[in-house]
This record gives sequence, C-alpha cells and structure tokens, in this order.
Amino acid sequence: MSSEDVIPEKHRLMLKEIDRLYKFYDEDPSCDNFKCLIENIKNAQQMNFNLLRTGECENHGLTQLQVHEELESLNNKHKDLKNKLLEHVCSNFKFLTLRFKQFIEKMVDGEPVDKSALEHAVHIFAQYDQGGLTENQAINKGTTYMAQRFNMPSDMFVHLED
Repeated sequence: MSSEDVIPEKHRLMLKEIDRLYKFYDEDPSCDNFKCLIENIKNAQQMNFNLLRTGECENHGLTQLQVHEELESLNNKHKDLKNKLLEHVCSNFKFLTLRFKQFIEKMVDGEPVDKSALEHAVHIFAQYDQGGLTENQAINKGTTYMAQRFNMPSDMFVHLED
C-alpha cells in the first residue's frame, strides 16, 4: 500500500493488533513452551505410527494394541495442548478473539494466514468501508493481489464487473 492511503484509526489499530499477535506468538515464552511440547508429541506420534506401519512393534517389546493406546493418549495430549495454547493466545487478544477467532485457530494449527495478505485485506477493506471502492472492486483487488503474491495464473479468478 502506498503511503498516500489514509487508513481510519480503527483499521490502523487492527493492523497494530495483528502485528502484536504475530510478535506475541513468535516470542512469548509460554507460547514457545506449548509449541515445543506439541512438536515433541508430534514426533512421538510419528514414531508410534511408524512402528505400526512397519510392523516393528514386537521388535520393541510392544503389541499393536499398546502402540494404538499410546497413539490415542498422544492424540489426546496433542489436542489438549493445542487447546491450552489457543486459550493462552486468546486470553491476550480479546478483541481479535471476538472478531477473528478462526484466524487465531489457524495460527495455532500451524496454518497461519499470510501476514502481508492479511494486511492487504485490511487496507482494501478500509477503502471499501470509506466508500472508495465498490464491493466488486474490493474483491477484484484482493484476487489480483493473491494471484500476484502467490504466483497464480490471473485467469484462475473471475474478474467481477465494476
């Protein structure tokens, strides 16, 4: 976005809050701890899955049932830790949680929304919200941006009439 774009205060605050969320998620010691524990569980899940897949349970003194039970326990721990991480992040971002909880859930699931795409969307929405763009123009700007940002063919999206 050019520096000429005037963004209303509410949208500037939203961008600041998004920046703060990304920084918090990357730097908060509790988030780091949760992410480390989740990664350890994922590694244990993969090891157990490989034991089942290769049929090597018995070589490690385990039955298939024991490995299945361990996988179920690990899955429950994984889900519990992700929920605790989500709760921790949400408790620090009440406004974003009220309006954009799915965005935070994606971040916790390891599928964060591309930050520059999100910022672009806020800028376009601000222009739309101020009456500077029609709905179709805003959508067209968004799809054009996505095609360029992610190196997608421009004909992948339908261009809407202005």
